[in-house]
This record gives sequence, C-alpha cells and structure tokens, in this order.
Amino acid sequence: MSTVTCYSIYAVCGTCDHSLFVDYVDGSLYTHETDLLQQIERCSHQTLHAWQMQHHPQISEIFEIENVFSKEAAEEAVSFWKAYFSSLGKNVIDSTHVCEVFNGYQ
Repeated sequence: MSTVTCYSIYAVCGTCDHSLFVDYVDGSLYTHETDLLQQIERCSHQTLHAWQMQHHPQISEIFEIENVFSKEAAEEAVSFWKAYFSSLGKNVIDSTHVCEVFNGYQ
C-alpha cells in the first residue's frame, strides 16, 4: 500500500490591512498551525519578518485554501493563489516558502 502525500495550500491574513501571506505545508494544515506561526516569526526573509512583526498573526487568521498531492502542484497553486488575490486588489506578501521544517513532524 502506498501513502498519499497531501500538501495544504493556506493563507495568513494580516489584521491591520488584510494583506495575505500564501504558502503551503506538507501534510495537514491544522496539525501545524502553531508551528507555522512560530516558523513565520523566525523567518529570515525580511519582508515576511517585517509583516509578521507588524501584524502578529494568530491561529484564527490562518485559513486553508485547497489541498494538492505533489510538491510541484503545491508550488503552482501558491503562484496561482498569489496572482489571484493580487488581481482582486489584495496586498500579497512576496516571500519564499517557509515550511520545509514541517516535513519531519508527520
């Protein structure tokens, strides 16, 4: 029997200006929410770190967008959702993927 890997595409909404950070996590989003916020807080990417310091996102501001079944599909989905939310006029945080650390948590 083979195991199916699921990637959760999620967004974190900024409380001050409703900006969005969009990324993916390997596995279920809901088992990683607290760790995800800690990872964003410790991120060395300057734009994301500054955004986190301004908004101090909470678990209630994380929402799942969709699930896909490959890393390539997850990367494509993140690009799609960033472009989609930008086209709606949302301020989307341009940052690198921050969740590689979660691969060992499953």
